[in-house]
Amino acid sequence: MAHKTKNIGQSPSGNTLTFSNVASINLSENSMSCQNKSGRQIDHVSISDKQGKTSEDVAAFVRTVVDHGCKFKNPLLHLINGNYVRCSAIEALEQHSGRDHKGIVIRSEGDAILGFIEIPTVETRERVANVLHDTLEAYAVGKFTQPDWVEILNVTTETN
Repeated sequence: MAHKTKNIGQSPSGNTLTFSNVASINLSENSMSCQNKSGRQIDHVSISDKQGKTSEDVAAFVRTVVDHGCKFKNPLLHLINGNYVRCSAIEALEQHSGRDHKGIVIRSEGDAILGFIEIPTVETRERVANVLHDTLEAYAVGKFTQPDWVEILNVTTETN
């Protein structure tokens, strides 16, 4: 669980992290990984009852990091795939139409990849890219709001 100190807390892995250094949180069914703005992994935890790390522990940590970002005007953007990326760390959004993977690549300093949103259709990719651009522009002028992906795309968000 995260401690209630201002900018430091313990992740479910037991590592002590500075919340403002967390540029992205990538979640899967069995793990959580945090990266800094250079794209380096700064924390990873496998979610397993055997290790005593539960999805509730991870959810509580994510809430703490997200709440800290909102409180200090450095929010994390909740992506349609359930992952999070800190707005101030995003330097580029790229629509990717590769043979095996299609979606949006989220880049930070030094071309580091902070996230990827898999979106198979061009129309949906363009719609999501437009929403992300609008959200980042609003953040830049101090009017950040989380996109309502359900309303925007008429889909439910899910953890990737």
